[in-house]
Amino acid sequence: MSRRWTFVALLVTVTLLASYWLGEHNTELVSIDGLLAGLPAAAVLPFMLWSWRKWGALLAPFAILFVSIAVWLGGAIEGIYAQNECVGHGEEARVALAKHHASHGRYPASLSELDESLPCKVILPPGVLHYELTSTGYHMWFGDKLVSHDATEGQPFIAHK
Repeated sequence: MSRRWTFVALLVTVTLLASYWLGEHNTELVSIDGLLAGLPAAAVLPFMLWSWRKWGALLAPFAILFVSIAVWLGGAIEGIYAQNECVGHGEEARVALAKHHASHGRYPASLSELDESLPCKVILPPGVLHYELTSTGYHMWFGDKLVSHDATEGQPFIAHK
């Protein structure tokens, strides 16, 4: 495989991963991230493909933008699902933290130290559920541009606008 095709494959892969990540971590009501993620590849692909097939070089930007937006939508659906799972099952994370505190005498430094599977998972990091250790316990939160949900060791998740 020539260097050109390796570069094209790498460019498309990075574009699609970026599109999915931007979709998954989208907190806007209306977003053009899917389009923006595909623009660099759409600008470069015609130059990379021109000597191969002229019509392919002309269609490539439209194809990569279409696929980039479709992948972004898939990521956005995954992100919405994770947010909704946090709303419905976020307290399970607090229960897991309480169990860890009871058995180890301390709260974990990160959620990855917990033995249990937590809700709110997305495919690409970072997760939807955020956690930080405080001097008195912990602070957890998740949310979007409309509402955020906060919890501590002594308070269940409460929604704030």
